[in-house]
Amino acid sequence: MGQEWLVDIYGRRIKVYAFCMSMSNSRYKFATFSTTPFTAEGFIRAHDLAFRFFGGRTKEIAYDQDRVMTVSENFGNIMLADKFLAYKNYCGFSVFLCRGYDPESKGKIEAVVKYVKYNFLKHRKFTTIDNLNSEALDWLDRTGNGLIHNTTMLVPKVVFIEEQKHLMAVPSLEQQYLKPSSYLVRKDNVISYRSNRYAVPKGTYAPNKYVLAVEKEESLLISALDGELLVKHNICRERGKLITINHSERETNTKLNILTEQVFKLLGSNIIARTYLDKIALAFPRYARDQLGLLKKVCIEYNDSEIRTALNYCVSKEIYNATEFRDTLLFFKAEQPKAIGSKQQLPLQYSVVKIQTRDLDCYAGIYGGDK
Repeated sequence: MGQEWLVDIYGRRIKVYAFCMSMSNSRYKFATFSTTPFTAEGFIRAHDLAFRFFGGRTKEIAYDQDRVMTVSENFGNIMLADKFLAYKNYCGFSVFLCRGYDPESKGKIEAVVKYVKYNFLKHRKFTTIDNLNSEALDWLDRTGNGLIHNTTMLVPKVVFIEEQKHLMAVPSLEQQYLKPSSYLVRKDNVISYRSNRYAVPKGTYAPNKYVLAVEKEESLLISALDGELLVKHNICRERGKLITINHSERETNTKLNILTEQVFKLLGSNIIARTYLDKIALAFPRYARDQLGLLKKVCIEYNDSEIRTALNYCVSKEIYNATEFRDTLLFFKAEQPKAIGSKQQLPLQYSVVKIQTRDLDCYAGIYGGDK
């Protein structure tokens, strides 16, 4: 692994962390980057990306020593970090750990790290981490993997075609080797995780109560022992910090969920209603409450049959808008045929009014009735 400072399009300095892996025989190379230091979980995910890139793994992997994978060298008795040890056993490869301050045993990979830092990262503008990773693989395909290697005098990606046939399959990256650990909930509704305090929802605390916590994609997921997610935090890389919950945002989301369920019931509580509401949430993420409020108002004014007809029509025409749903209800209401011959009940104030009538001879005389 290595690190390098880049400058983004606004002139701000961004520190980028690199993970590199190379096939020893062909010199076929892989690199991936992160804007945060590699933790044990990030180190494992980088391995998974590399194995997918190569199409398999070797029996043995040689490593430069790093704290995310080793606890202690202990005079030759290597002690690996728990999570990396679990991943190594899960995938089935063995580890050859280079001795500290021994450049000869790790020269190949050190050369790759320097090659990536000084030939790819140097003077490159940072946009997003996804763009950087994509550009790196394209760049390696054109240069480090696509040109003749100075030592072997062969093209790495050509030699790799034969080398790849001998690689072993790697099981998919799952969370079973990254099992969440349990943490005691303190009286102030926080847990201690990696020298920081992370808040859990109010009321979570109880004497000797534990919750589960696991890192996933730069987030810390805290859940109850039964698996129910309690809160999701961004991981803090500093120490001694209190990471709080935005309760106002949490309460807003709760109210929005309640309103969604109320409208769901008014629309018929079926798969079509759920699909319709999901589409509206995607189309109007900032105005979801307004859309739901209008839907609730118009649904109260119409019967189930009318709502079902309008809903089916809107879904069939891919109309996901509360205003147009209201207009659809009005349209179908207006199109209903009026009953013919039915008696209309007049208001009481008009029931005593008598209509003036004339004899037909009056009209016949006007139009020349003798003709």
